Amino acid sequence: MTTKRTHNGWTNHETWLVNLWLNNTNQGTYAMAREMAADGADALRDWVKDWATDSIPAPTLAADLIHSALYEVDWNEITESLLED
Repeated sequence: MTTKRTHNGWTNHETWLVNLWLNNTNQGTYAMAREMAADGADALRDWVKDWATDSIPAPTLAADLIHSALYEVDWNEITESLLED
């Protein structure tokens, strides 16, 4: 089954952007992302959500927007990509 790709070869902009940040921040973040991916897409998702929202108080518009964007991420796609590296 082929999946429609809508942003730079990824499912959507949100997925592409999260992947970009996980792969291009620093070696420690990348290593932790791979470790979380090894535990599965849900573990990766939970870790990224905590990482992305750690310094943003809730409830705020910013927190709601971040959670909304992260809901659109294809966590399985990112997990597969991290484990292929």
